[in-house]
Amino acid sequence: MSRKIAGSLIILAGVALTVIFYFLFFGIDKKEIDNASRTVETSRTSAVRDGVTTDGGAAAPAPVGLSSREFRSAYVAHKVGEDDLKKMALLFVDRFGSYSNQSNFSNIEDLKIFMSERMINWAEAFIAERRNKQQSEKAIIYYSVTTKSVIAETKKIDEAAGMADILVKTRRRESMMSANNSSKTFNQDILLSFKREGGVWKVDAAYWKDKGN
Repeated sequence: MSRKIAGSLIILAGVALTVIFYFLFFGIDKKEIDNASRTVETSRTSAVRDGVTTDGGAAAPAPVGLSSREFRSAYVAHKVGEDDLKKMALLFVDRFGSYSNQSNFSNIEDLKIFMSERMINWAEAFIAERRNKQQSEKAIIYYSVTTKSVIAETKKIDEAAGMADILVKTRRRESMMSANNSSKTFNQDILLSFKREGGVWKVDAAYWKDKGN
């Protein structure tokens, strides 16, 4: 498989994971949407108006066919719980930890919608730093890491405060095409910190642990 094809597969897989993750993250079923549609016109206490929350945070985009008010009502009704956060963590890490030096950091860019303001600031600084560093890595023709999440464990959760820590165990494969082609597989854990921002759970930080065997 050529490096161009491999890079394209990583990007396509990332897009698919992002779409799946979006619907799990904003897990809304038809019944919830119908209920929201029936009650939205009579309710004057909704936290969202014109796509912006009352505390100034940006609201999640509404699916086609729903106003932002209806979408918000349906999302709040879902009440994301611990199991949902674990699913989010598994899918987020699959995408976050899979990339190549030819994918232009799409693994991070694609996930910004699921990041808190603080995490977005980190992501932008990290990408800028890595792009500068890549200029001095001409000897490496192609480099990629594929990550598969195995299990998610809740380390801490405080729904009232809107904070949670989820540890994800992963299996990763690192490949490099250069003068001396090489690849290796290893285990690595990552700790995700979630924060409820503007009424929506977002990833606030991600900390990779030391590599295992």
